[in-house]
Amino acid sequence: MSRLSYEGVWEEEVTRRLQLPEYRERVATASFERANGEIRFTVTDQGEGFAWQEYLEIDPKRAFDPNGRGIAMARQLSFSKLEYQGCGNKVQATVTIPNPDKVTIH
Repeated sequence: MSRLSYEGVWEEEVTRRLQLPEYRERVATASFERANGEIRFTVTDQGEGFAWQEYLEIDPKRAFDPNGRGIAMARQLSFSKLEYQGCGNKVQATVTIPNPDKVTIH
């Protein structure tokens, strides 16, 4: 994917792959749950997963790559916890609510 980003054809490749028979029927699901002063978001897709373990921390070797830092940044800046499950096609992101009685979700 890095090569596709460098060449400026990443979006075109995503569009092309979405039309392929092996991908066109796939879906992703997202849900959230609010309980015990936390909001937990769960996202699952029908893909084969990926080696998520190597993306939880920012690797200085990839500091200037066009991708590969988003998971670590989200984990550090946006979520209290970020937990991949199984092969990596399911992730649960948790946000702790400092004053849960004062938060309204619309």
